[in-house]
Amino acid sequence: MLILFLLRIRITSGASTELSLRGQHFLSTLFVKHDKDSDGALRPEELQELFSTCPRQAWDGLAQQGVKNTEQGWITMQGFMSQWALITLLSVNTSLEYLAYFGYPFLEQESQANAITGAILFFQF
Repeated sequence: MLILFLLRIRITSGASTELSLRGQHFLSTLFVKHDKDSDGALRPEELQELFSTCPRQAWDGLAQQGVKNTEQGWITMQGFMSQWALITLLSVNTSLEYLAYFGYPFLEQESQANAITGAILFFQF
């Protein structure tokens, strides 16, 4: 059983977080990889497969209704990326945790924590 240990990041008041270009690229590539029929949306089975390395899906069906979906209710690439933008803004630690579950690459980083935090940008206002 794989156990992940992540450093919990505290975001100071007035600061925000968002996905870096590397983080966005990683997640969009993950979407394309799991869009088996290349229809630009993830069917429930494809979404379940995408989250198969995670203890649970990062959002529930109700949250998914607030983003771009197909007529069948399947999440599109735009909706998928919107969900991750929102998760990263509201709970950077959740975003970092899921990036680790998905196998975010180390890319010559000193440690997994440094590699994963490279997927997030921090802004102070």
